[in-house]
Amino acid sequence: MDSRVFVKALTKLKHGFVKNKSSILTGASIIFGMGAVGTAVFGTIKAVRKVDEVKEEKGVEKLEPKDLVKTVLPCYIPMAGLELASVACLIGSAKAHKESIAALSTAYSLSESAFRAYKEKVAETIGEKKEAAIQEKISEDKIVRHPPAKEVIINTGDGDTLFYDSVSGRYFMSNIEHIKKSVNDLNRRMIDDCYISLNELYYELKLEEVDCGKLLGWNIERGYISIRFSAKLTQDEKPCVVLEYSVPPLYNYDK
Repeated sequence: MDSRVFVKALTKLKHGFVKNKSSILTGASIIFGMGAVGTAVFGTIKAVRKVDEVKEEKGVEKLEPKDLVKTVLPCYIPMAGLELASVACLIGSAKAHKESIAALSTAYSLSESAFRAYKEKVAETIGEKKEAAIQEKISEDKIVRHPPAKEVIINTGDGDTLFYDSVSGRYFMSNIEHIKKSVNDLNRRMIDDCYISLNELYYELKLEEVDCGKLLGWNIERGYISIRFSAKLTQDEKPCVVLEYSVPPLYNYDK
């Protein structure tokens, strides 16, 4: 099999698992739980036999508590293992469901807020029909509404220019050339992988992952990652570059 075909198949399988992780883990939890019930029944039968054998060997009618625990405990280890697996899958399912809801909420919020902001700025800039002018005002408003605080500015170690990410709402220090290179590298990877998640972009920019970042991303058939840089001043007159996405990250990007 061609290596590129294999990589694409593996990538599709991985994204299929991520997208359906909640359902898969819920099903696994049910299976492990049923298995635990079955092993508990057989474990009890085995434990009773073991106790009888040990009592006969020792010539006693009743075992000491320590001997009793030592005798029956191994019989219930498989049940305990399956129960732990069931609980772990249930916790994982709840986490995946939470991430899915966060992704949907973020995607809706991005679309709704962008459309509302666009309409408001069109009204404010009557006579100016260029979309670039409108987007400039939207970027400026984002800085005003979400001013940076020293304690929340992330130092990536890649530069001393202040940036604001319009999707995650985070401020970080970097440089334009590094960001452009990261985007170009990811777009080249997308040629082979077909998909790139939002968290993969954040990884390249040395930012922490976000909950919705696994389920939001870009698909080569819907457009490459394209970032527009908009230079603004913060309320304390510090220069800041706003990252706007010409092609926003989409939910179900792996379809």
